[in-house]
Amino acid sequence: MEADRERYDTVRANEHVFELTLWMRNTSYHAHFRDLPTNEFEPVYALPDAEKEPQQREVCDGVARVLRKAMDVLDHDDATHRQLSKTNAKLLNTWKGNEMKTRPMKRLQNVDGGH
Repeated sequence: MEADRERYDTVRANEHVFELTLWMRNTSYHAHFRDLPTNEFEPVYALPDAEKEPQQREVCDGVARVLRKAMDVLDHDDATHRQLSKTNAKLLNTWKGNEMKTRPMKRLQNVDGGH
């Protein structure tokens, strides 16, 4: 048990390519977490304290309300009563599959920071 605890005290490098999603490979996001202590994660993703940081907490609560409303719409979606606006219908009708980009995630154009 103690060996497992020590093993998971820090974020280790990936041992196999299958541990990485396509998004992780394209962005190298996972590299920023390597060797970080895992006990530092909880305070980072915890919601702000309403008394100490009222404005930040209000923003988080607002985002939560928007997400709950969006989930409610999705949960009660009835495809038989759905109707597109004329503009959206026109946009969808002009879409051509052979013009769709197959690699939507690209590296930054100016990786060296230049213009």
